[in-house]
Amino acid sequence: MSRVSRFVPILLSSFALSLVACGDAAAPPSDEEVGDADTDTQQETDGDDTPQAEIPDGAETDTGPGETVERIDWSVERGPALDTVEVPLGPRRLIAAHADGVVAFSDCQVDVGCDFAWFDLDGAITRALDDRMAIYGTALDPGARWLHLFAAEQVEACGPGPSFATVVSGTLELIALDTGALAYGETMRSNVFLDPAFSTTGRWFHAMTVPDGQCAYEYERWRATSPPHGPPAFSDPDFWLAIELADGRWAGWSGTRFGVADPRVAESFVALGSDIDGFLVGGGWLHGLGGYGDLTEVIAAVGPDGTRWTLTLPDDGDYRGQAAWGPAVLACTSRGAERGVRECAVFDVTGETPRRDLVVHAARMRSATFVGDGAAIVFESLAAELPTLERLDLASGAHTRLATGSGTLHPLGLGEAALWRDEHGVWLIERAAFELLVGGEIAQLLVAPPAFGAPPGLSGVRQRSIASIVSRGPGDHFRHAIFDLRTRRLASTSERLYFTPHPEQPLAADDCGEPWVMRSAGGVGDGFTQDARWLHFAETTETGGELSLWVVPIDLSTPPRRLATSPPERCHAPLASPEGELIGVALDDEGGATTRVLVARP
Repeated sequence: MSRVSRFVPILLSSFALSLVACGDAAAPPSDEEVGDADTDTQQETDGDDTPQAEIPDGAETDTGPGETVERIDWSVERGPALDTVEVPLGPRRLIAAHADGVVAFSDCQVDVGCDFAWFDLDGAITRALDDRMAIYGTALDPGARWLHLFAAEQVEACGPGPSFATVVSGTLELIALDTGALAYGETMRSNVFLDPAFSTTGRWFHAMTVPDGQCAYEYERWRATSPPHGPPAFSDPDFWLAIELADGRWAGWSGTRFGVADPRVAESFVALGSDIDGFLVGGGWLHGLGGYGDLTEVIAAVGPDGTRWTLTLPDDGDYRGQAAWGPAVLACTSRGAERGVRECAVFDVTGETPRRDLVVHAARMRSATFVGDGAAIVFESLAAELPTLERLDLASGAHTRLATGSGTLHPLGLGEAALWRDEHGVWLIERAAFELLVGGEIAQLLVAPPAFGAPPGLSGVRQRSIASIVSRGPGDHFRHAIFDLRTRRLASTSERLYFTPHPEQPLAADDCGEPWVMRSAGGVGDGFTQDARWLHFAETTETGGELSLWVVPIDLSTPPRRLATSPPERCHAPLASPEGELIGVALDDEGGATTRVLVARP
């Protein structure tokens, strides 16, 4: 399965890109996928005789039982301003912060690459690497600790005809992001790829070689990111890695067979089926979806303990797997389309819980999500032609109507909870609770999207439990609040938020006008895979002019502290080192070029 880029010229520096397309290409579209609510469309659908499960009368809201949300007002309370040091970069662009300094790059050229420089806090360059390419879709590992670069001696189009491969010859390098030190180097010929350079969790990096006299690689080749950077013990030239599971196992295809293997154990591949063309991940379970084309006829699953299960779906519909959590799989059919709905069911592959039927609103892209660690599913339906939010408890089969009217559904955490945004505000949904977090007109609700190349149920980065909520205040003012599901804290941070949203791609911009978590390195898309430690937001002053940039720990344990003041157009989104011990913000000069970084130890 060749994924070689066939187009020339090519952009060889992934740092110039913002990767915002997320999700797993091998899996069917999942209703768990998350985005900014401002991009959701609210399409009303007329329909009659829509079959509905029994819902208690008058159950418009359900406020408990549930753990108490701690509400904090920091809109006027602030911690002491951070002590900062200015690090001059010259005509370079900031790409990383680490415990002892920052990393920047400059002078990017096609077929050559970029120049990289490591700075200490005194502004001295401690390490420099010139003319380094990124030959994969992203050069950063998910933990922002390694750079995958290529020192090219030759770049050539290989092969006859209008469609040809790009071959680069030189040295593949694995670089420690904090020091710039070379951890691994290998002389080789390679192709240029659109895939990430690292596996899903970052334990392995690609080292694909093209044999002399050929134009494309023959099979996947990996090495470990941990010393001594050796190859995996499991080696199968026909195996294509789709995802690396959280426990370190690989899931993918060996020829036509889909299964799992432990890269640390030779000959460890266990096939789940030979007709599986997609998969779902959630709660430590892997579900292979087997059938004809995109239909799901058989679910071949493996649990966290390695036990395998096979469930043949009933032949009463053209089922398609949509989402999964633990042993539960949501599958939907095309039945009901004439009524504006889809008839669906939740199947337990172990058989412990009976099949649960539900009907979802067909016009909703994000129509259902698991909550309560898979104990219940929340979904949008139609009742008397009105959009209706329901919760279905999988163990008991009880339905509860939570709200009526248009809204958008957003998963929060990993199968733990969800948020509902409607005309009344933003609500927290759990297995047995439905609670208003922020009332009023909501301008923006941001939650973490799935990481590129990782299914929604796999990525457990800290920001999956965070929601940034912007509401409209008096006049032209905006209010800001942050909710952390893990600590159950809801902090009001500002009554005059500096807010410049980007509705089409809300997390693709690199300015200070969209409050969100702080990444450690790379472009904004790279931040989806990095465990965040800090959040940032900016405020306008009473008189206008410069804005104040504030930072707050992601667990909302202490009040915001000011990092910098800056004209709005010169402020970039700040970065924080992987462990959070250093924060830096790049500021542009009057001409618009980034020339300095303010750094602080919070």
